[in-house]
Amino acid sequence: MRCCAAPQLFILIALICPRVSSFSQKPPNLELLFSRLKHYDSLPSKTYADDSIAVGVIGRLCWEYRLINKDSAMYYGNEAMQIAQRANYKKGIGLICTQMAAVYRLQGDFINALNYHSKALDVWLSFKNSNPNYYYSSIILDEARTYNNMGIIYDQLGENTKAMELYLKALAIDESKNNEIGMANKLGNIGTLFLKQSDYDKALSYYLKTLDIAEKKDEKTILSECYGHIGFAYWKKQNRDSAMNYYQKALKMNESVGNKKLLSDNLSDMSLIYEEEKNYATALEYANKSIELKKDIDDRSGIAATYGNIGSMYLNLNQLPEAEKYLITAKNMADSLSEKSLQLDQYMHLCSLYTKKEQYHEALIYEQKATAFKDSLFNQQKTQELTSKELNYEFDKKTAASKAEYEKQIAIAEANKKLAIAESEKKTIQAETEKKLGIANAETKRVAAEAETEKTILESNKRIAITEAGRKRNQAEADKKIAVSNAALEKQTLMRNAIAAGAGILILSSFISFFFYKRKRDADQKQKETYLNLQAAENEMKALRSQMNPHFIFNALGSIQSFLLNNQPADADKYLLKFKELIRLVLENSRQQQVALAEDMKAMELYMQLENIRMNNPFSYHFQIDNNINTEQAEIPALILQPFIENAIWHGLQCKKEAGGRISILVNKQDDNLVCIVEDNGVGRSSEKNKTNSPFKKESLGIKLTEERLKILNAIKKVNAYFKITDLFTNDNKPCGTRVKLVLPFSA
Repeated sequence: MRCCAAPQLFILIALICPRVSSFSQKPPNLELLFSRLKHYDSLPSKTYADDSIAVGVIGRLCWEYRLINKDSAMYYGNEAMQIAQRANYKKGIGLICTQMAAVYRLQGDFINALNYHSKALDVWLSFKNSNPNYYYSSIILDEARTYNNMGIIYDQLGENTKAMELYLKALAIDESKNNEIGMANKLGNIGTLFLKQSDYDKALSYYLKTLDIAEKKDEKTILSECYGHIGFAYWKKQNRDSAMNYYQKALKMNESVGNKKLLSDNLSDMSLIYEEEKNYATALEYANKSIELKKDIDDRSGIAATYGNIGSMYLNLNQLPEAEKYLITAKNMADSLSEKSLQLDQYMHLCSLYTKKEQYHEALIYEQKATAFKDSLFNQQKTQELTSKELNYEFDKKTAASKAEYEKQIAIAEANKKLAIAESEKKTIQAETEKKLGIANAETKRVAAEAETEKTILESNKRIAITEAGRKRNQAEADKKIAVSNAALEKQTLMRNAIAAGAGILILSSFISFFFYKRKRDADQKQKETYLNLQAAENEMKALRSQMNPHFIFNALGSIQSFLLNNQPADADKYLLKFKELIRLVLENSRQQQVALAEDMKAMELYMQLENIRMNNPFSYHFQIDNNINTEQAEIPALILQPFIENAIWHGLQCKKEAGGRISILVNKQDDNLVCIVEDNGVGRSSEKNKTNSPFKKESLGIKLTEERLKILNAIKKVNAYFKITDLFTNDNKPCGTRVKLVLPFSA
């Protein structure tokens, strides 16, 4: 019997964190989860929101520890459940029940796993019974996931009919909500049911539906699982080429997503295909690769099964000592795991081994053990069958009761709704009647009041008309006299105002004209001064660059002279070729204020190569440039690093007695600055200064020119470019080199 990787079910677990296929979960930062848990514990008083967040954090720890440490997973699951129950956080209770069920399922405790899934289902159905809008909420997808997970367990118990019923129920919910990822999982699980029943054509039809959705949604984890299942189905159909094609796709996809579990299963299955072809060398190679991956994820059951397969391969090769070594290891691991089906496989392998070795006593012992385990497995299956039937009854009864209660609640809600509508209509009619009566009474009173008021107004108007006629006569005479007087006064006032306004406008216009003239003159003067200052700075920068280049070339020619005096002509020719290339780069770069970082680094590398040839004790150099920097676009002032590299060679490495000199040039981006570091392991400045003829006793022209260039750069661009020289020392305070840090504005 061969232990092959069982078809992996498409499991969709409801998590506190984002709900995706369990195989696509990336391990979170456990330290971050623990820090959040510590913060929760430190709270003096905890709100409902605090408890809800804590349930999510601790629940995630339960999920992550399920494969690492099952005891820890159970501990965190129980801790999260206590908090959720204390806070009456119902959704959290349902989600934690789902996670605890997953932990029990991984341990092979299907009964407890089903009990926890049943508790989760109670939570989702309670939401349904209390909320007529349940269909439109996200909880219905949690219900679908629970049906799917229960179907997986019934599938593993051999209850194919019940598993199919649950898968179809979950699939119907996902289809109604157009949840395509959920549909892909359920279709894949239905395909696996048919695969286990050896209906490979039916299985392939469901896997291809899953594949279509996964490719459309670019779900790599589902794709990798599906490729493996299709390969397994084709293998069983004796279609070797198609099987290997899909297994290769699965391998590539699992490597890209980093799913070691599925990758190890693919390798194990492929090793069995090669074994069937009697290509034992390749079969062993794939099996050993599978073992290494299973060790990484502590898949002890998978390791034992694959050891058994390797032992069987050596048995077929008649390499009995190797076969015995692997089969005994597989048997011991299976015994420690107490997995009866795995133990049965190894006992049968060992029975075949010892029969071949003519050790019939040992062969008989393992044959008896295998027979005993077959009986045990049969009894265990019967027990699980009885238990699953009992769980089926409880599940069906609970579903029927929930459905009846839900329909009852809907009926009550509909009746209450109709009563409320009738009562509302009655009140509306009564209010309309009272309103109309009130309007009629008010209208009668208003008409009577208007008639009385009109009569009073007519009498009053008559008296007012008589009085007004007399007043108008008197007023007309007075107005005539006042009009004559006002006309004369207005004429005089108008003349005075016109004169004053003209004078004011003239003064104001003069002032405004002078103000704008002075402002324009000052602005022109300031602009002219700024332009002249910039021109002066630019000219000074050009002058410094023109000094820099002869200084640089002078030092390079000194290196050539030293080489010609101390080396062979052939080497001198090689040196001059490099010097020619260096001079070309220097002359090209000297015409520009800024040059590409790549060009300047190339010039520096040529310079160090020339100096390396000249020196008696050659040194090594290393460039390390931040990957986030585009060296073709980033720019720096031409030859800005050359003086520092020159000092590192002439005053640091040249004075170093022993070999092993090194220069490191590091370039990275910090905020809006480009930071360049030149570091050497020479004798250091403190050691060099103590010598009588040390060059450090004289001020370096290159360093001085660089200081001037940075001052002008800061003035022109309003930046803060600078460099800092640091002496390096060993632990016992001995000089061991120099580090120069140059900070420039980032330019690209």
